[in-house]
Amino acid sequence: MESQNHKIYKKAFGEKVTQLIRKNYPQSLDDLGFLDYISRKCKTKTNVRNVLSNIENLLYVKNSYLNDKKNEEEIKDKKNLEDVLERAGYEYEIITNVNELMKFKEFYAPGEALCTFDNPQGRLNDYRMIVLFKKGMDKIKRSENPQREDEYSTSLLNIQIHNKFGNVSIKSRYNHTVDNPDAVYSNNLDKISEGLTNAIERKLGIKIDRKGTIEIPNNLKWAEDFIINSWIERNNVYVGEDVYVDNDRVYWIDPDKELIVDQFLINFKEKTVRDLLETDKSFLQEDLENALKENKLEINKIK
Repeated sequence: MESQNHKIYKKAFGEKVTQLIRKNYPQSLDDLGFLDYISRKCKTKTNVRNVLSNIENLLYVKNSYLNDKKNEEEIKDKKNLEDVLERAGYEYEIITNVNELMKFKEFYAPGEALCTFDNPQGRLNDYRMIVLFKKGMDKIKRSENPQREDEYSTSLLNIQIHNKFGNVSIKSRYNHTVDNPDAVYSNNLDKISEGLTNAIERKLGIKIDRKGTIEIPNNLKWAEDFIINSWIERNNVYVGEDVYVDNDRVYWIDPDKELIVDQFLINFKEKTVRDLLETDKSFLQEDLENALKENKLEINKIK
């Protein structure tokens, strides 16, 4: 016999998601705390369904929920930034202008320069930035089998912290040669050197969001205190089924007049097709635009 809480979960998230929760985190059905957390962090039923589509994602959300519930007093590492980074063999530079940033571009292999270099001033407007680099980084060779946390990847780390939301992105020297290159060490600064999060906070006088310190699956993204499921990412734009993230700003589509197909946002009212990744115009985009003009497209909502 279904409990009342089970019925509430099923009504909110659907049978499939509720069964996944019941099988792998059954104690969460004893109260509605986890339901409330998911509702706030995922916002829409579509995004909930996609975020909680497998066990790995569920366990990540569960751990995030339990981590949020902890009210432990934070341990403060009183060492300064220089000491914390020296312990890990790094030097650093706090980036305050375009010239300071662009001088690091030469240390990236052809085709692997960060997207940040394409619009440096725009990125600096939105993010505080620190570059960590190993002594002799120019002599460290690329691996024949590149890995996100290998010696070459981590010999030059571009750290970006959003001015408004405080979320962190640690960018690999390989860039998109490796999977999820914007999340080296799962964006946990303390994996570079213990106490680095606190040291950077004190140095820059900012507050860093620590939600990203739990290992996050590649198809999930934290932005504006939401957990977003995405199926494609490029140039710091993450695209999901009913939501996209552009430079850590979250945009929820209007399901009554908009639809995301692949990387394209279709607006049925305005009769427009927008490439969210801003790549070169493709045949698919042209086909969608023509079908839209000929009224051959419609929105079919999944209940």
